[in-house]
Amino acid sequence: MTLTIDTVADKGALDELVQMRLSAYDVPATNLHGKALRTVQFSSPDNLLQALGMAAPLRDWSLSRRFARKDGSTPVRVLLEWLCDEEGVTWYVLQRHSSGRLVDVAVREEEVFDPLCHSYAHPLVRKTVPMASVVGMMPACPEYLRWCPTGVSELPAFEDRYTCGKLTVTLPCCVVELATDEVLGLIQAAVDAPALPAVPAEDGLHHEGSRLPGMRGPGAGGSD
Repeated sequence: MTLTIDTVADKGALDELVQMRLSAYDVPATNLHGKALRTVQFSSPDNLLQALGMAAPLRDWSLSRRFARKDGSTPVRVLLEWLCDEEGVTWYVLQRHSSGRLVDVAVREEEVFDPLCHSYAHPLVRKTVPMASVVGMMPACPEYLRWCPTGVSELPAFEDRYTCGKLTVTLPCCVVELATDEVLGLIQAAVDAPALPAVPAEDGLHHEGSRLPGMRGPGAGGSD
């Protein structure tokens, strides 16, 4: 599941972000309608929020939210990539390394839950593993900024940097039902830890970024 937030930005806004990171675009990717796309990928949700200028307390608040249901349960919504392999083991993806081959994860030795103690028999353990060893892991990061033009500049004789477009922020999202405090500890550790270098770029992509100027008019949505 992913969380998406849409806003309006000039093409030059994303260009400025890339310039501040001393990077340059690869050959731009295009969508089905032939419009040029600009994409900036990040190694973790926390790194993306840092690029948007969020301070650590606000990032901590944004990355996880506890809510109550009518049945009395209190699950937690976390902005974190996760997957469940064929053996039923849940992998929480904390951050990808710049090599593109290693990834920091949190995983249990066995998914055995004790309903009497309301806890798992084995704790979550942080480890660094090859990406290829995590079955079903997405090859590309699911946290990114993507800009797509929606019109042309209204100012004649100016560069296309003033072209208006939709900028979409996409973050992985999951709902944790059990052992929520343990997962929240992962989020806090991610906020407190220093960011890893950028994930290597692919065609049409550039990775990591600094503060993004030029945003206008937020909106939000979600998708599975």
